[in-house]
Amino acid sequence: MGPRMRRQFDVTHTSLAHWHAALCRAYAFSSCRCPPRLVFNGDSHLRSFGTLFVGQVAASTSNADDVVLDRRNAHILSDKRDEYTIFFVSRGRMAFEQMGRQATVLAGQFILADHGRPWRFAMSGDYAAATMVIPRALLDARFEDIRRALVQPITADTGLGRIVCAYLSGMADLTAMTEIAGREVLASSALDVIATTFEQHVGAMGNLSAQESKLRMVKQYLRRNLDNPDLSVTVISDEQGVTPRTLNRLFARDGTTPIKWLWEQRLRASHCALLESRVQNVTQAAFEFGFSDVSHFSRAFKKAFGVSPREVLYRGC
Repeated sequence: MGPRMRRQFDVTHTSLAHWHAALCRAYAFSSCRCPPRLVFNGDSHLRSFGTLFVGQVAASTSNADDVVLDRRNAHILSDKRDEYTIFFVSRGRMAFEQMGRQATVLAGQFILADHGRPWRFAMSGDYAAATMVIPRALLDARFEDIRRALVQPITADTGLGRIVCAYLSGMADLTAMTEIAGREVLASSALDVIATTFEQHVGAMGNLSAQESKLRMVKQYLRRNLDNPDLSVTVISDEQGVTPRTLNRLFARDGTTPIKWLWEQRLRASHCALLESRVQNVTQAAFEFGFSDVSHFSRAFKKAFGVSPREVLYRGC
């Protein structure tokens, strides 16, 4: 089930089993456990918004015991959707575990979940959260090190955090009002702000070594200059004030080279632009991201993604 073919619905349930089944269809497969004789009421809303899906999840239980959702490897293997979900808690709290990290997310905070990794999600009492489902390719193309941002609550009282929360809480209300072209533009803008917010949050955590910090700076420079077809190891080294040898050593830490990494980022960015309909044709997708030969670009694109650029542009593959 591809992200653009995905379900859209509004449901209200007094049955926890039916509510959980709706969440599985909407977001990600999981198992559910709860206390016996639980009195439950819940609802879920989901709507497409350009390349994204936005909605809300809410639940109310009769006691303070947790309703727990577990996503295990077996669920991941049987679930073809490859996505992230952002939860912005507007009421109550949620406990979330992933990659050995644990966090309690309070009202006014949001958190990123990766559906490609096992997780555990628990809620109790009266809970509500705005949600945004993001295809992996679209967020990865904007922030390569997104793994560092997982299970890291961000509050709405920060500068960019406030903007992200406005997107998360407001976009669901716009799904019936905004023209399709407008949705694409807003979705793309939202993703840019979200990726920047996570990147700044990771940078502020202060747990990067000197080499990691330098590598991050070089990568930021390259992302800003993907459209420059003349980038080379020499040019990059001169611009970043390091020797070519040091530059190659920095990227060797990630098991790659500067030019290979740059090539991969150009392909990711062009794939993202095609998916989001930010380019009008394949030639524009090639030239805007530093490719000077359209035929070469098309062959490399199909090798990387298994489909041609034209298929992505016109069929949303």
